[in-house]
Amino acid sequence: RQKDDLVLDPAAGSGGFLLNSMDNVREYAEAHYDEREAWEHWHGFAQHNLYGIEINDQIARVCKMNMIIHDDGHTNVISTDALEDFDKIKAIHKGFKKDHFDIVLTNPPFGAVVKRTEKDYLDKYNLGEGKKNQKTEILFIERAIDFVKPGTGKIGIVLPDGILTNSSLQGVRDFIMEMCQILAVVSLPQFAFSHYGAGVKASLVFLRRKGEGEILGNYPIFMAI
Repeated sequence: RQKDDLVLDPAAGSGGFLLNSMDNVREYAEAHYDEREAWEHWHGFAQHNLYGIEINDQIARVCKMNMIIHDDGHTNVISTDALEDFDKIKAIHKGFKKDHFDIVLTNPPFGAVVKRTEKDYLDKYNLGEGKKNQKTEILFIERAIDFVKPGTGKIGIVLPDGILTNSSLQGVRDFIMEMCQILAVVSLPQFAFSHYGAGVKASLVFLRRKGEGEILGNYPIFMAI
């Protein structure tokens, strides 16, 4: 609810996470300011602080419409592949910079695979380097980390439980722990997304990106079901 927080969803879909952020700021503003000031507070936030990337052009348009209906915030929604080189994304909209956002909230696509034969950016990722292919949700973890500010940037991401439990994905977990402090893991019920035809068991993972050279000893992690 900080008015100057920059919020990004790199897999924005129809904009649910962005609209929720906007509502959160609006509720806060309406509780703490007079009507005019409150309107300026959340309206400014909607216009300047909410960013979204959606690969599907039609869904991106739905997202923009959604934001217009809920009173603006559509200006910083773009349609492109969020896993592309930063330079290519920045060429579309200069606001999408690396190490730049305060908060990334996202539910990345699960189960799709990025193939080396189809995309030339796999080697740019620590989690993609030297591999023939990599799951989109794994690349999205690294991309989310790259998007937020070192030291303070926070991430809320929906991940399939396999990433947290499969022994073959220990390297992904090591990378997360190397780059971030794990704030919380909240296990979601199997049916959380069944409405959308997604039956994959998932959890919410909350992270803070570590600063340059930051070393953490043991620290508490909030776990919930």
